Amino acid sequence: MTRATPTTRAVRSSQADPEAEGVSPRGTLNDRRWQEVLDAAAALFEQKGYQATTLQDVASRVQLLAPSLYYYIKTKEDLLFSVMKRAHELGLTLLDEPADTAGADAEARLAAFIRRWMGGTYPPQIRVVERDIRFLSEDRQREVLAWRDRMNHSVADIIRQGVEEGSFDESTDPTVAASTLFVVLNATPTWFREPGRVSYAELTDWYTHLFLKGMRRGSA
Repeated sequence: MTRATPTTRAVRSSQADPEAEGVSPRGTLNDRRWQEVLDAAAALFEQKGYQATTLQDVASRVQLLAPSLYYYIKTKEDLLFSVMKRAHELGLTLLDEPADTAGADAEARLAAFIRRWMGGTYPPQIRVVERDIRFLSEDRQREVLAWRDRMNHSVADIIRQGVEEGSFDESTDPTVAASTLFVVLNATPTWFREPGRVSYAELTDWYTHLFLKGMRRGSA
């Protein structure tokens, strides 16, 4: 993200709605150019804030005339929603488990998830998702929150499996634990810098140890 790490990421192809109204650019799409527009918008929303950013700012960043942006979107809100949609789509793909991991015990599955999430590639401006969701229409807010719920539920199910297996403490609330895990992982790009006191790989190992040991039965 600079080093990419998850905001938020996206729904498995069977779950996602890639043609959500108002998001897919109109006309014959140059996908590379569209990704450049999204990158520029995400960076500007992060740096200046959604309200202070203009479509002219975005156009200038990618060396387009402002009216040319309307080839891709109708409103600035469309652009914000598209940035959030892409972030969640990238994130939700990380819920897919390899066959050998999907059949494993909860500790192995959760460790593998943390490593996939920390090793994933996603836009660095993940704070945009949390900070600027309020600028979306109610319908779009519900859609973003539904994507987030799918991710949380998926991880909560792994933790619930661990409680049922007896490896995680029975007092563990799977939903709270999953939400806490996402908060920690998604905050990492906002403060982590390389080189630093620990490497990204070491931090990933530490997160894995922290959450598994913290929920393990008898850890208290």
